[in-house]
Amino acid sequence: MDDSLTVRLLYLLALPLVTLGHELGHAAVPLLRTREPVTVDVGPDFSRPLFQVRAGRLTVVMRRLFFWGGLCIWEGRLTPHQHFWATAGGPLASLLMLGLGAVALVGIRTETVWLVAQIFMILSFGQLVITLWPMRYPTWLLGYAHRESDGAWLLRLWPRRRPA
Repeated sequence: MDDSLTVRLLYLLALPLVTLGHELGHAAVPLLRTREPVTVDVGPDFSRPLFQVRAGRLTVVMRRLFFWGGLCIWEGRLTPHQHFWATAGGPLASLLMLGLGAVALVGIRTETVWLVAQIFMILSFGQLVITLWPMRYPTWLLGYAHRESDGAWLLRLWPRRRPA
């Protein structure tokens, strides 16, 4: 197989996994602190579902446009402190995946692992920067237009995060 095609396929496979990891980071606090269902969408909500997987109260929906972001939705009420950490969980998960990629680069020297680790690091870093930058997403970002980034939410929640 052509090397450039292999790299493109690896990116295509890695992107939903990195997004899933980020969104599961958001899901951790609501799953631990509420008794309500939590849904993780990989892909924008206007995209039709490919399949879904349920594990207890967690539902993961893989959408047809799985390469176009993700969303975590929870129904349970969280305290401001819990909401802060649920919001921070996504970027923290991205940072963790970035760190795991770096460990793989240092610890394992096979060409395939090196390539996969680099791809995961690039995608995790990009997602970390894009989600932590405090902004309202632009109109052209279909499915996310006018929604606020994790960074914008974290700035809003920071002064209210005193433990209950």
